[in-house]
Amino acid sequence: MAIKKSFGGASILKPGVYSLTKVDNTAGSSLESNDTLFLVGESTKGAPGDVEGITVFRAAQLSSLIAKYGSGPIVDCALAATRPSKTPGVNGAGRFMIWKTNSSTQASRTLLEATATNPLFVVKDRAWGVEGNNLSITIANGTTSLQKLITINKLNDTVESLGENAAQQVTTIDYTGNATTAALVISGVSEAAKTLTTTLAGDQTDGSVNLSISLSSYNIKELVDFINAQVGYLATLVTTTLAAKKAVELDSIASTSILSPLTLYRLQYEILEIINSDSNRVEATLATTPVIGLPVNVTNVFLTGGALGASVNSDFSNGFSASLAEDWNVVIPCISQNATSDITLGVTDAGSTYTIASVLAAASSHLAVRGSIKNRKEAQGMGGFRSTTKSAAYNQAGTMGDFQFQLAIQDVQIIDALGNSVWKQPHVKAALDAGIRLGTPVGEPLTHKFLNVLNVGHAVNPVTGVPLGDFNPNLDVEEAIEAGILFVEKVGGGWRVVVDNTTYAIDSSFVYNRGSVVEAAQFVAKTIRKEVEANFVGKKVSNGQASSIKTFVRSILISLNAPEVNIITASDDAPQGFREDTFVVTQSGNTTNIQIHIKPVQGQDFVFIDITAGDISQAA
Repeated sequence: MAIKKSFGGASILKPGVYSLTKVDNTAGSSLESNDTLFLVGESTKGAPGDVEGITVFRAAQLSSLIAKYGSGPIVDCALAATRPSKTPGVNGAGRFMIWKTNSSTQASRTLLEATATNPLFVVKDRAWGVEGNNLSITIANGTTSLQKLITINKLNDTVESLGENAAQQVTTIDYTGNATTAALVISGVSEAAKTLTTTLAGDQTDGSVNLSISLSSYNIKELVDFINAQVGYLATLVTTTLAAKKAVELDSIASTSILSPLTLYRLQYEILEIINSDSNRVEATLATTPVIGLPVNVTNVFLTGGALGASVNSDFSNGFSASLAEDWNVVIPCISQNATSDITLGVTDAGSTYTIASVLAAASSHLAVRGSIKNRKEAQGMGGFRSTTKSAAYNQAGTMGDFQFQLAIQDVQIIDALGNSVWKQPHVKAALDAGIRLGTPVGEPLTHKFLNVLNVGHAVNPVTGVPLGDFNPNLDVEEAIEAGILFVEKVGGGWRVVVDNTTYAIDSSFVYNRGSVVEAAQFVAKTIRKEVEANFVGKKVSNGQASSIKTFVRSILISLNAPEVNIITASDDAPQGFREDTFVVTQSGNTTNIQIHIKPVQGQDFVFIDITAGDISQAA
């Protein structure tokens, strides 16, 4: 049940100033909120969350976020939340945490060694996704036979010239004993298992023996020192700047005589370093099994296999779960309808199977988990639900009934990252709401804030701009408020939030029905916990501990009631925003119990004006 006010015989739900005209027949610390928005959804680029985990960007790094994730719901929501409102004084989200749900793949190309038989390198697109299929690589001869020239090309774009490897000599190894033959081999079933072995033949009488050295145990300098400690061997560090490099980086070589000094190189790793350090487009790894030689020359060989990747319900749930170790203020699942509908619109992979009801339920459940006594990470959620029928949206909000979650049902027309006017689904409208929440002081309501949009509609055809839905915010205002919907109405030339509504709608709770009051109440609880824990837990129980804690908590409450803060507010029974008469602190052994009755700040929703028109009376 939504908040209702009775005035003049009418039941008022919509915030505003109301008047009733009657006829008189008688002739007679400075504190700031956490500004982090957690976005869980899809993008055209970037590694999936189950590969990379959660990434973090400040609002000032929005261009970096866009460069990493390309386009799609994540970018749409981040952009909207950064510039959410046309109301003066409203900023936007200050920090973003991202969990990408769709399982994008990297385009790749396996490069063979010089005989064009065995895999040597695997080169992959750094960006992930379909665009990687437009990349190609060229390997050409360098200045010497030990060098290769590398370029990365992008279709209809610039050429990335990486140059050639330096072919630096690493070390020389020489057998100085009296064996008739001495040969050296570097090989292994994996890079980590590479060994350097020597095989001696003939009647060596100097005590020299065959060597078998696990290269993973040494760096280059240590390897040289170890070999020099063996009878009949001499090793020299040729390039001192390579002393700390791992010995496993030495190139594999076939059996080669060391009766005269043999020079060892790390040419393959030089090429790896060039690609991984100098290319913004691709990255490379060595093939699983070490092989001998340099890569075979290729010309504009394209990478293949890059794909958008699908999302399923568990991808969203996994993102929520992964964030439990993190602190954020608002979460948005960046979808508004089932995958089957998004596939039709071409905004998700054909293999996606997510359903909006399941994802919203998972988000709501996660908020409950976060806000539990043990986890102590209270937060709020906002999301979208797209349907051509308002009844379906009302049912969804009723199913959730969550005071921590707010549901948008309208599409919005905005300017995207490329400067184009585009229609976006309700989750982007939710991102605008979230940006306002995070860009205003704690406890400031969304009510009557204007969104930074060109237009708003219900289930709008994104091509024609024609609304297909049956929701009309002018006609359906009261039933939408009753249902727990967060929606906007057109006022003048803009669109403003009607009321800061949560999906709770169960009773007329002044806290649970308003997102701003939930925010204020959560902030007070988190602030008191944090400060009391930092100042008392883990320290000795002092004389008068209960009194000390009460004084300390009272000071926090007073600061939260300060005029410039106003997160709790004065009431006739609580002049400083909390009830002093019921404020009790008791100490029992190592445990303190605190009871506080606070007055979280509320938004001004209603003003009722009684106007009395009196009869004219004149005398001359």
